[in-house]
Amino acid sequence: MACKRHEEIEDTNQTMIRMMAQIQKENALASKLKRELEHEKIVLSERKEGTIKILAQIGQDTAITEQQIKIVRAQMDKIHRLKKV
Repeated sequence: MACKRHEEIEDTNQTMIRMMAQIQKENALASKLKRELEHEKIVLSERKEGTIKILAQIGQDTAITEQQIKIVRAQMDKIHRLKKV
């Protein structure tokens, strides 16, 4: 009777040891994935900042281009009027 109980306890113990090893493996994987996620968040944030800067530059370039177009049109109108005279 005691021998049978001892075997049951040993089996339970071995099962628990295997479960603990699996839990440790899963925990290590979760930690690795968490580190990778944090790194990806940093990279994404840096890219977002870069994109915002590019968009701001595009906006400035567009405004400058529109001003230059207005200046050229005004000059062309003046040339056209002077040719009529």
